[in-house]
Amino acid sequence: MALRDSDIDIVRSRPKVHINRYPGSELLSRKKILCNIMNRMEKYFGKDFEFTPLSYLLPEEKDLLEEDMENNPDMWYIAKPSKGWGGEGIFLVNNIEDIPWWRNS
Repeated sequence: MALRDSDIDIVRSRPKVHINRYPGSELLSRKKILCNIMNRMEKYFGKDFEFTPLSYLLPEEKDLLEEDMENNPDMWYIAKPSKGWGGEGIFLVNNIEDIPWWRNS
């Protein structure tokens, strides 16, 4: 997709404006979407995508997470809210009942 003259004028008039050259790539900055994509890639391409950590989407995969926590009681998990940035809201958990939304579900 080529830049229009109006886009170029906007960029020149505002030094902090950026234009994304890869349509749709902003979706990769959303944790839940990126997690879903990486889990699918590992499922279909196996060893080529084993570099990603084991991840669960909540609340959709809460049963899988609960089972994994029961089978690995000494393992700790990093909980990252889908909204927020800069480390805001991240915490460690090793019991599913310690996840704040769990008590309300």
